[in-house]
Amino acid sequence: MNPYDRWLLPFMLDLAMRHRELARYRTQVAPRARGVVLEVGAGSGLNFAYYGDETTRVLALDPSPPLLRKAKARAANATFPVEFIALPGERIPLPDRSVDSVVMTWTLCSIPDPGRALREIRRVLRPAGRLLFAEHGCAPDAAVASWQRRLTGIWSPLAGGCHLDRRIDDLIRAAGFEFDDLRKGYARLPRLLGYMYVGSAVSASRAGKRGDDRAGARSLPVPALVDEALEQPLHAPQIGDALPDDAELVLGKRARAGAVLPVLEEQELADLGEREAELLRALDEVEAGDGGAAVAAHRARGTRRLGHQAEALVVADRLLVDAGLGGDLADGEGVQTVLRGRLASVGDYRV
Repeated sequence: MNPYDRWLLPFMLDLAMRHRELARYRTQVAPRARGVVLEVGAGSGLNFAYYGDETTRVLALDPSPPLLRKAKARAANATFPVEFIALPGERIPLPDRSVDSVVMTWTLCSIPDPGRALREIRRVLRPAGRLLFAEHGCAPDAAVASWQRRLTGIWSPLAGGCHLDRRIDDLIRAAGFEFDDLRKGYARLPRLLGYMYVGSAVSASRAGKRGDDRAGARSLPVPALVDEALEQPLHAPQIGDALPDDAELVLGKRARAGAVLPVLEEQELADLGEREAELLRALDEVEAGDGGAAVAAHRARGTRRLGHQAEALVVADRLLVDAGLGGDLADGEGVQTVLRGRLASVGDYRV
């Protein structure tokens, strides 16, 4: 290892990764991890502070021994055991179906063979497991993307192999994953570096099975128009995050019931699946009392994002009712227009 890679690059990477804008994205990814977590590209351990109570163990994989030394120092403050693996993402030394969550933050840009690494990730994930990620990559604007392609050859050797022009969503799909949450957009960073891909994905085979399970559930079906309306991310200053894909069933159920949260039997909650059940319980808490207090309670339990999602859905439901769309949802485009155009006008909604 040359002196640059051994001393200067780890210092620069650790410094750059501590940028406060990146911390905003870490809060959207790491707290969602649960059980045994494999962090691919753990680097200097900056995500350790963001894992929630549902994380029981972290396997921190990174090919850089200097960065892992920094990570070991940060792991001393963690509330869960951390094990370190000094290997690249293409060589994950774990058994098949052995981890519950995989976390990646700004990692795929620098892995020499990202497709192979993603296939390894899919191999070690349990059937109910999720890939959680925040990555940067190719921008949709032609001018920005053109400069990203031109500069990658110069930038990559100086930045630990980082590629500015990778299409992260295409890479993840090609490895056999399907997104259940995907948000894309520019961060408050230079555009060449700042086009972000944030969300979660599950094995495509599992996603198909979940669709079959939902089709046979006793709960109310999701109207196709709601699926269509929520397919694209919603951007509103008060919310900051798009409504997640796993909220589709909840919003569809609520809209069909006149935007009133139905009282569900425990068996019906089980039919919805674990994630939907958690979200419905969070909605109950928000509607039963003060929304801010509910979010504070979720933050204390390490599930702050769940509280935010619940509040976002409550606001969306109110807007549907106000627009007279709570029952029939006559126009999918109308729903999208209402949600896009009026969420930002809800003056008393803050997260």
